[in-house]
Amino acid sequence: MIAWVYGSGFPKSLDVSKAIDKMDAAQEQQARRYRFTEWVRSTGITSKQIDEATQTNMGGHYTTAASQPAIMTREHLEACRHLLGEIPEWVEREADIRSVESKNFAEREVVGQKIINGEEGTAGGYKNGIASIQGANISINRSIDITIAATSEAKQWEGWGTALKPALEPITVARKPLIGTVAENVLQHGTGAINVDGGRVGERWPANFIHDGSEEVVGLFPQTTSGAKKPNHKRIGGYGGDRPKQVYGTYKQIPCDYPSNSGSAARFFYCAKASKADRDEGCDKLQERSAGECVDRVEGSAGMESPRAGAGRTSGSRNHHPTVKPTDLMRYLCRLVTPPNGIVLDPFMGSGSTGKAAMLEGFAFVGIEREAEYIDIAKARIQSAVGLL
Repeated sequence: MIAWVYGSGFPKSLDVSKAIDKMDAAQEQQARRYRFTEWVRSTGITSKQIDEATQTNMGGHYTTAASQPAIMTREHLEACRHLLGEIPEWVEREADIRSVESKNFAEREVVGQKIINGEEGTAGGYKNGIASIQGANISINRSIDITIAATSEAKQWEGWGTALKPALEPITVARKPLIGTVAENVLQHGTGAINVDGGRVGERWPANFIHDGSEEVVGLFPQTTSGAKKPNHKRIGGYGGDRPKQVYGTYKQIPCDYPSNSGSAARFFYCAKASKADRDEGCDKLQERSAGECVDRVEGSAGMESPRAGAGRTSGSRNHHPTVKPTDLMRYLCRLVTPPNGIVLDPFMGSGSTGKAAMLEGFAFVGIEREAEYIDIAKARIQSAVGLL
């Protein structure tokens, strides 16, 4: 495994105490959902008709008397209007509201405030008491309340969450079982080894650690030269240690050149998260999506106000793929395992970062993607990178 460590991920953890305080709303909301699905069933409409009208698989949720009931969105209600007959006013309201405010949560005591301040391209985290949020196309400057639990049950779980802060992305390096030896395998198939020289950082052997240069990560590697070898340092040829080995006779010491190997993070491959320029390269002719469309949420909704809504929630974007990988990272990984004139296959192409990287490294590329909207993004980025536009 290779670890790409950035240390600046935004923790998407559920506040357990707040969730407990909101349980009163959850119970009321469930009752309202069942009332809604009961009305839908009374109209005679079937789940199949709803699926066909909305082009979704939500029909079962809108008609169920069992688990996972749901209230139609305004869009879905309009799509089914011609099948439902006269729609009561309370149903119209439910489609617009679709939520219930918690009385317990409203009674949580406000004990302070914190400023959420994020600028485009900044790393998430806390600095000098100010919270910042990672993501492209984000510009926020607002305060949010710090509250304490209202109910006795919630107080028992104050400060508890459900997730750690994401600080790395694991990259799996694997190969099919060898046929014979490594040497036989690479001669027969042209792959199965690691391009050590092509992946060196300076003169150093490539490590299974990649970082983004953020203060949180670099700070873990204080500047030190302890353990570094001097040029022409003498060691025993073929053995460790600094004294002759005499198991099979005495071997003389030979001079060797050793690259610097300080404790600095500079000895590892550096790659920041995808910049706005990298994300949007070649996408200028694509149609821009609104902030709500980027994160599949209703404009102005509570979900759009939440930092969990993700990148693009406060402004539109042409490259709206949620997990764009930086081109430099993918170039390094392609170079690490692909032989000269080799072919890179990406069965989950997404925004096309791997294809862009492969072409820039001089490799052939085959990409497969299920979503047509992402194919357009990938094609635009790859073509722009190799000057085909």
